[in-house]
Amino acid sequence: MSATLLILFPLMWLLLLTALHLVFTKKKRIDYKLLILYVSFTAMIGPFGEIVVGTFYESIAGYPLWQYQIFPTHNAYTSLYAPVIWGVAGAFLYYSNEILRIWVTKTKARKASLLMLETILVEAILNVSFLALTGSLIFYYTPGDLQHVTSLQTLPFYFLLGFGILSSIKRMREHKRFYSAFCLSLMLVVVYLTS
Repeated sequence: MSATLLILFPLMWLLLLTALHLVFTKKKRIDYKLLILYVSFTAMIGPFGEIVVGTFYESIAGYPLWQYQIFPTHNAYTSLYAPVIWGVAGAFLYYSNEILRIWVTKTKARKASLLMLETILVEAILNVSFLALTGSLIFYYTPGDLQHVTSLQTLPFYFLLGFGILSSIKRMREHKRFYSAFCLSLMLVVVYLTS
């Protein structure tokens, strides 16, 4: 796997998301501190949640819900590359939330439901586009309900994740720099130092 491709893949998606944001919102200004908070928070909570959910799911079902194919760690529940992918998802959530603030109702349950559906869609798009570029999936889902690129079985977890992200970001907004640094530090420990 080419290191250049592993770097260019998320950058390509970040540029595309930024361009879409500029097209679909009236507000052309990007709050980079808030964007970095979304990226750092999801880069931290994503791999941590994968380890927890993966362990829980396998203990109940007897098989893993997913397994990372690129730089797997923690029984392949997460990956050394996962913070990058979750960071892209965090950027998507930032831009999506900016659009939702303009176009959609502000109830947390509806936003969490929409984020749940968006997350499964973004996950599938990232995995399929990575497959098209490299010939390899980032992660492989054991259930074949959605061709092994994602699974409907993740929806309850993503719904809870949507609530968690919305609630946490709301509380962290006041001290964006501190929480961004804290989340990135915690992510480094969870993903890289405990593997």
